[in-house]
Amino acid sequence: MTTPAPPAEANNIDDDDEYTDDDPRCTHCDGEIWVECDDPIQCCTPGCDGEMHPDPACGGTGLYKHQVIF
Repeated sequence: MTTPAPPAEANNIDDDDEYTDDDPRCTHCDGEIWVECDDPIQCCTPGCDGEMHPDPACGGTGLYKHQVIF
């Protein structure tokens, strides 16, 4: 006996939640490279100017392929 296939609706994934190869931008900074500093007084991130610093998720590259998911 074979298991029936799930309905077609179960296989649909919302396009906003799915990463596609044609969008190389980092999902954390959206390719902008810079993010707002949460703690400007004690921030130790290299390149921080007290207001903005390079995105730690993608290492300041703005690219998804360099993104570290945490």
